[in-house]
Amino acid sequence: MEEPAPGTPPEPGDDEARRRLDAYAYLSAPERLEHVAIVRVFCGTLLADLAVPDVMAKLRESGGPGAGLDADTLTARLEQLERWGNLLRGSHTVKASSITEYQRSRARYQLSRLGERIQRDADGVPAEAEAVREVSNELLALVERGLRELAELLSEPGGIAPQDGLERVSTLFVQFAGLSAARGARCRTAPC
Repeated sequence: MEEPAPGTPPEPGDDEARRRLDAYAYLSAPERLEHVAIVRVFCGTLLADLAVPDVMAKLRESGGPGAGLDADTLTARLEQLERWGNLLRGSHTVKASSITEYQRSRARYQLSRLGERIQRDADGVPAEAEAVREVSNELLALVERGLRELAELLSEPGGIAPQDGLERVSTLFVQFAGLSAARGARCRTAPC
């Protein structure tokens, strides 16, 4: 999307489009592994909102990217995710033993609908690629052979008899449905 010239009034819908695109920024930010780990914490919880100590505990529990973040860095990451639109700020009454603890616990975050959708889609892309790799080579070979034979028959003088062509195309569709079923079975056992 090209930036408008300075002084140009924004087009209707530009703000909404920019807001939606900004929500993808965490996937390419230098700290993307930490951002993704943080958003996954929110995707994986049933709680409505989480404070910095809650997120920190879940990140440490997972042991992945973000597990070593200190409270100040985690707070900065959460605030950035809020600015991008992946998280929404909430508020609850908190009990704290210090001003710093109060400030960290006071700021509670929840996943925005857009943030959740983007993360689920982002997690689905690698699963899609894996599902495609797992499609049976035998089924692919059958489809390829059927298409090659059909092309050869069509190129012969007189072509192919209509009934024979119908049967061959139907067989190809059944084989292709087998490929789709294999992919569908994979998607039922892992996110696609």
